[in-house]
Amino acid sequence: MSQINYDAIPAWALESLEAYVETGRPTGDFLRACLTNNLVEACGRADEHSILALRHIVGWIYNKAPGACWHTEDQVDAWIKVGGRRGMGWTP
Repeated sequence: MSQINYDAIPAWALESLEAYVETGRPTGDFLRACLTNNLVEACGRADEHSILALRHIVGWIYNKAPGACWHTEDQVDAWIKVGGRRGMGWTP
């Protein structure tokens, strides 16, 4: 697998993912599709910059986000409901 380039992730996407992980703030539809492993939906919702960064975004989720906050719609909804890491009392 080629190296993940976190610098290739658009700033808005990285900020949204970090806020989602930390506070459970909902993301937009494109990132939600990435978080729920819905490749077809992610590709359909991606703009020209997001599609180019898709593998890096997915790499960030896989390597940086807790497993409990992604994979399925139910896991994403539960993460939002609990308020992310802060809501669970997690500290970095």
